[in-house]
Amino acid sequence: MKLINVFFLAFAIMAFGASCNNAAQTKADPAEQQTAEQNLWDSMMVTHDEVMPMMTSIEKIKQILNEQKETVTGEDEKSIIKVALSDLNSADEAMWTWMNDLQKLEDLRKDKSHDEIMTYLNEQNDAISQVQHDINKSILNGEKAIASLKVEVKK
Repeated sequence: MKLINVFFLAFAIMAFGASCNNAAQTKADPAEQQTAEQNLWDSMMVTHDEVMPMMTSIEKIKQILNEQKETVTGEDEKSIIKVALSDLNSADEAMWTWMNDLQKLEDLRKDKSHDEIMTYLNEQNDAISQVQHDINKSILNGEKAIASLKVEVKK
């Protein structure tokens, strides 16, 4: 009987020690957490800063295609322009929606835990990366559409 009591006592001590160790591991330094959050935010904003100037290219390409839309007569050309403009408009809208919906880091810190903030920032990082992909693709397709129409672009 004493052997069983010793066994249960040893098990209880190990379980208590493991739970204390886990609690210590999950309780990270708030300064380290804020640094991790800031680093993820900064990384996300680097992508934003790369994408933002591309909005000017989107507008220029849309302007050229809209002008050409009025002059082309062939159905193939009209279709090329329609698809390219649709892609450009979608990419443009996605960028503005992302920017308008993005919550500031200081606002997130007011009512969210570190884990919730990191999850949100990872999701937003993925979202801006997708926006970047869509913008690059729409610009490339718009430029191909212009080239296929043999439009001389003024610089």
